[in-house]
Amino acid sequence: MQDQQRRRFRDFVILVVVSDYFLGAAVAFTESSHFDAVARERDPEEMVALTGLEGSLLIAAYQVRPRPMDRRVLLPIETGSFLLVVATVASNLIFARGGSPYLAASVILITLAVAFVVVGWQVSEVIGPKPPRTLEPPVSKTR
Repeated sequence: MQDQQRRRFRDFVILVVVSDYFLGAAVAFTESSHFDAVARERDPEEMVALTGLEGSLLIAAYQVRPRPMDRRVLLPIETGSFLLVVATVASNLIFARGGSPYLAASVILITLAVAFVVVGWQVSEVIGPKPPRTLEPPVSKTR
């Protein structure tokens, strides 16, 4: 894989996983506003902020998508999205059970670190190793 294709693949996975997480947060805010009066009052401002961020991330992801589109991009996206959901649900369960906020924060950070390592490993497995650097000067094509 060429260097530009490698960057496109990596950037696309990162942008889609992050935009997917923000889309889930927007849906969660919308659903919580149906049941909570306080969330209903502040819902429009948060939705506008998340929608603008979500839109800009999706536009950036569309612009850097790998060409031609590769099916191998789906596994890191699904894994990253799943691990982000696991981190969020785990912290919410800890809060719901009356656990320590420090425990919830550490669970989120550990899960995010695992997600970063696993998704990075999956992406590097698909794009392959970096080509070795040569010490030769570049050849000019003007001759």
